[in-house]
Amino acid sequence: MIGVVITSHGNLARELYNSARLIVGDQPQVETVALQEAETPASLIQRLNQAVEAVDRGQGALVLADLLGGTPANASLRLVGNPRVACLTGANLAMVLEALTERDRGMDLGTLAERCAEAGQRGIRDLGQVADQAANSR
Repeated sequence: MIGVVITSHGNLARELYNSARLIVGDQPQVETVALQEAETPASLIQRLNQAVEAVDRGQGALVLADLLGGTPANASLRLVGNPRVACLTGANLAMVLEALTERDRGMDLGTLAERCAEAGQRGIRDLGQVADQAANSR
């Protein structure tokens, strides 16, 4: 099973995981890493490395960071190049759910990362347009 690390500014990572747990239940091999106020990037990088080591039991780890260009994503960038780690930014609940429900289906880390990115993008919709499309299809 591929491990999952969610990282964010403040408590967003923990709350994304808590929300996912409401839907799919407790999950093994998941860690959350929250950037705390006044924390140094070096400290965050160290904690991310520890989280990846904790969740990777041989099939790698997927790191989901909240915001491109933010400190958690920049710290995650230090993991890029490790063939056992894939990192995505723009973490949202759709991505987390995709990671947790698909990670033990025999796919490799790169394929899981692609599927999570697609799920995250599919989940971004203008509900007004969705409602209009539904009304027009009746």
